[in-house]
This record gives sequence, structure tokens and C-alpha cells, in this order.
Amino acid sequence: MSGEKVPPDADIVASASRTGSAEAQTGGTAVSGTVINSAFSSQTIGHQSNHWYSVFARQEKRASGWGGLTALVLLVTVVVLYMRPEGPESQFVISYVLLATANVVSVLLAVDAWTRAGESRSVRLWPGRTGGIPVGARLLLSSLCLILAALALLQMDHVRKYGRVDVAADEIDISPRGPLENLEQTVLTVRPAAERRYLGLVMTISSSSPGACLTTFSLAVGEQPPEKEHEKLKGGDLVKLDLEKGRPEIKLRLTVATAADCEVNIGVAQASVYS
Repeated sequence: MSGEKVPPDADIVASASRTGSAEAQTGGTAVSGTVINSAFSSQTIGHQSNHWYSVFARQEKRASGWGGLTALVLLVTVVVLYMRPEGPESQFVISYVLLATANVVSVLLAVDAWTRAGESRSVRLWPGRTGGIPVGARLLLSSLCLILAALALLQMDHVRKYGRVDVAADEIDISPRGPLENLEQTVLTVRPAAERRYLGLVMTISSSSPGACLTTFSLAVGEQPPEKEHEKLKGGDLVKLDLEKGRPEIKLRLTVATAADCEVNIGVAQASVYS
């Protein structure tokens, strides 16, 4: 009837029906206000999750960058150790200290970066401190790592070119070794692995005759006469010979001075070349 009142709920039902029809025509599905709010909340939470994930990913990327610094320092360490020549360990101390310092600092920076990347997991390197090492200090320390590694490389290269290098036993030939009598000579041929200006030798002399034989010897480079300081040498003395310049093969003349009835054998206890 024209005068009949429509209940208020009927408008809501009709509106919902029209909305459902419209959604059905467009291939959609009618949803209630509660579902819409839930979808909005899910979208917001998802957006925030993506945001924090991207921040965390950037932090992890930054941490892996500091790990790259550690790997670079480690690579330089391997190269420096590979370059190390055979020689007294004392000449490598500077390079070792530089490398050790660079490696310790680079590892510290990498661990600090990793802990900053893991702050959301409540991982801390410094108790009571959430920021880790300040940015300025990290840049300064990373520069220090690279400088120390470069200095270690240069130091080892210097030792390789100018440092003391041991001469192995198979790089020395003595002909004849003995037995040698008074005023007899033998020739030492030294083929060092590196060319240096100076040759250091420690000779051994053993008697093959019964009883003790007081024996001295003189050394000369090539066909030159022996220098005064290279005369009347004894077994166990450190002899320093000036080669004037490096050479791949060094020939030395050794002359024995002993008693007339003595015979001795010659050997080399230690040999090295250096600049």
C-alpha cells in the first residue's frame, strides 16, 4: 500500500543487495566492513614488514661489504706470505706485525657490522651500546686496514729484493772437499736463489789426521787476491765478502794453511746473501 512504512533495516538490506549485484556483475565479491578493515590492516602490516625487511637487507648488504674488507686483507696476507723468501725470521717481523694488526681490525669491523645488522635479533657486540662503532671511526679504521696491508706488502717486497736470503746446501758446490794438505786450494761455487751484493759464509774445518791440527784458511773472490781481513780465518768465523754487484754464480778460492803432516776437510755450515 502507498501509506505502508518500510522498516529502516530494509534500506540496508536493499543497499547490500545492490552492492552485491554490482560486485557480481564486475566479477567481484561483496565484503562487509569488517573484512575490508581486516584487509586494510593486513596490507598495512605487509607494507611495514616489507619496509623493515628492506632496511634489514640493506644492513646485511652493508655488513657483507665489511666482510669484503676482511677478505681483501686476508688475500693480501696470503700474497705477502707467498712472497716471503728463505731467510732469517727477524727481517719479517715488521710485515708480520702490520698484517696481524690489519687482520684483527678488519675482523673487528666485520663483526661490528654484523651485530648492527642483527640488532633486530638483539645481538650485541658492545654491552649497553646499540650503535656499535661510530661511522667516522669505522671509516678511519677501514682506511687504516688498507694502509697497513699495503705497507706490509711493500715491506715484504723490499725484503724480497734487498733482504737476506739463505743459500741452501744444494746451491753450494765444493771441489774438492778434501782431504786438503797445507797450501792446497779448493773452489767454492755458490749459486744463490737471489742476487745480492754481499755473501756471508761460515766454514767448517775438520781434520782427517790423528791429533789436532791448527788450521786457517783464506778466501778470495774469483781470481782476485784475498783481502787482508779474509786471511788467517778459522772454522766457525763469519766471513763477509763484497761481490760488488749481484751475480747468479759466485766462485771463491779457498787456500788452506795447516801443519805439514795434517789433512783437513772443508764444509759450509751457513751461507746467505744480502744487500
